[in-house]
Amino acid sequence: MANLVKALMASAVLCMTFSSVASAQDTEGGEGVGFKRDRNQSVKQRVPAEYRPLGIRWGGFTASPKVTADLETTDNVYYASTGKKDDIIFRLKPELGVRSNWSRHMLSGLARAGTNKYSDFSDESYNEVFLTGSGRYDIVGSSNLFGGVAYTSSVEPRGEETSILSAAKPIEFKASSGNAGFVAGGNRLRLIGRVDYQKFDYKDVRRLGGGVIDMDDRDRVETRGSLRGEYAVSPDTSVYVVYEGNKREYDIVGTSGVRDSDGYEVAVGVNLDLSKLVRGEAQIGYLSQSYDNTKFAKASGASYKARLEWFPTQLTTVGFNASRGIKETPAVGSSGYESAVLGVSVDHEVLRNFIVSGAYTKTDNSFNGIDRSDKRTAANVAATYRVNRTVAVTGGYYYSDLSSSGKAKAPEYDNKALKLSVTFAY
Repeated sequence: MANLVKALMASAVLCMTFSSVASAQDTEGGEGVGFKRDRNQSVKQRVPAEYRPLGIRWGGFTASPKVTADLETTDNVYYASTGKKDDIIFRLKPELGVRSNWSRHMLSGLARAGTNKYSDFSDESYNEVFLTGSGRYDIVGSSNLFGGVAYTSSVEPRGEETSILSAAKPIEFKASSGNAGFVAGGNRLRLIGRVDYQKFDYKDVRRLGGGVIDMDDRDRVETRGSLRGEYAVSPDTSVYVVYEGNKREYDIVGTSGVRDSDGYEVAVGVNLDLSKLVRGEAQIGYLSQSYDNTKFAKASGASYKARLEWFPTQLTTVGFNASRGIKETPAVGSSGYESAVLGVSVDHEVLRNFIVSGAYTKTDNSFNGIDRSDKRTAANVAATYRVNRTVAVTGGYYYSDLSSSGKAKAPEYDNKALKLSVTFAY
């Protein structure tokens, strides 16, 4: 908790000091982001005007209604290692986004609902709701205050790291979150402070073969505070240092004992948008997570995050992403797992209204406190055809698998799916 308090106190002091020297030369500050980076546009960002939804003007706001209908076939509903079951899934997701059109300040909101129906295995069907709102209050130049709230009611998809194979149906959960912070910007300097709050509430679920799995020991609150200082070396490149403290507090003591912990991460990085070739951000640092339960060893080591886009031509975008962090897990006897992710994606514009895409992600998870290591891969190829500014059609093939080793290894699986989506937007 001390790490979190230090980050918040530093944020408050530096905010008052730094805001007094803020400059009006850079007016592109955002909700907790660095310097303006809009020289390049990715293939998916660049929507031709004739295929761009118009939205509905409503005073000082624009409303953007959208409905997406999905039809999916999967060969492994339960992500099982043996005895695979196939099914057809129908999804319907209406949503409404609203954003202000003001020259200063900003308000936005999004409401999305979803129904997911399985043809043969109806117990897998579920409904979901997602609500979010955010705002920004501009002070002077690029300096601003920002904040947001969000609420989610959904399920943990089968096959995810946190899913429980013995559950008779996907585990339902509710999550509420909020954030607040500031951006204090000068000519070359920028300071960003942010506080995040997340609360998770899981619902008990029936166990395969009978009985109930108690999920109360997964209910928790996660709080984070971060401070980032950034210096613009040139108009298209900046370097930064960032510190983040966190606190994870569980509602009750479960099978694995006390799971509360606190930690921090400190890193240095670079943010860039170079000519017409590459843009993005990359950082490297050190992280540490300490647990109140003495039987759990401290987790620490190198950390990294990267998200870069390369533009070999105006018609092609190649994306790279990488990260390493410490995640929470429901696995009995484990304090959490160290997750390392590497991914690459390619989007190519065949025609102005026709895009083909492909992606590959590799994830290595090492569980603390138990003998288990997981290797996950995910790959997909897809194509999107924009019929007009209202209708778009996407079809794709999706593959994922899990291989696990160790005395506490998880059952392995592979899953193949075909999906067709139709989106109606105004």
